[in-house]
Amino acid sequence: MIGINDMIVFSNDCTDGTDIIPERLDELGIVRHLTNPSVFNKKSHHHWQVIRYVNTPARLKRSDWVVNFDVDEFICINVGDGTLHDLFSAVDGANVITMSQQDFGSCGLNTYYDKLVIGQFEYGCNYFGSYNVKEEKRGTKTLTHKSANASYFANHSPNIEKQNLAGVKYVNGSGVPLDKKMLCEDVKSLLAPDFGFDLVQLNHYAIKGLSPLLRRHLM
Repeated sequence: MIGINDMIVFSNDCTDGTDIIPERLDELGIVRHLTNPSVFNKKSHHHWQVIRYVNTPARLKRSDWVVNFDVDEFICINVGDGTLHDLFSAVDGANVITMSQQDFGSCGLNTYYDKLVIGQFEYGCNYFGSYNVKEEKRGTKTLTHKSANASYFANHSPNIEKQNLAGVKYVNGSGVPLDKKMLCEDVKSLLAPDFGFDLVQLNHYAIKGLSPLLRRHLM
């Protein structure tokens, strides 16, 4: 709906039937559903196994834009009609856009409801201020255009070799320029004041309500 037209969905060794949904979507031609290589090579760290696999074929490097995110994350565009086209127009030619996570909590729910996640968990952390007691930072995922000439797509951002940084225009979710040298490694988070949410954010949702142990503690 926002403009992504080629989705590859990886599932792990599901036991609850979750994998049936993307498999049916694959049959309908809406997504491409693949089994995570971790299932058959018997290795942990599911994210790492997928990342290593998808960097093998040439598919990502010939795509116009590439982004990697989890099933509990939603790209939320705060400009124009909420489409990627509007976002790309607003960043004035930037070819790497790091989206910061807006984390949503359990909303006090302690019972499972068969409803959309985005309709149940409505309250998130403040946009600015300490996310935890250690430091003010936000987790990230990144939209990358092929003109950035990424050498490798990591979990949170592209990796770009130093000799290719001249062709990179790197911004945060408010369209503010960032230090492109950070892209020589995986940009897992941004510290204040580098993160921003004016143009785009990555809504990161809870996937279940309060645990019984936590409920007893709160009572």
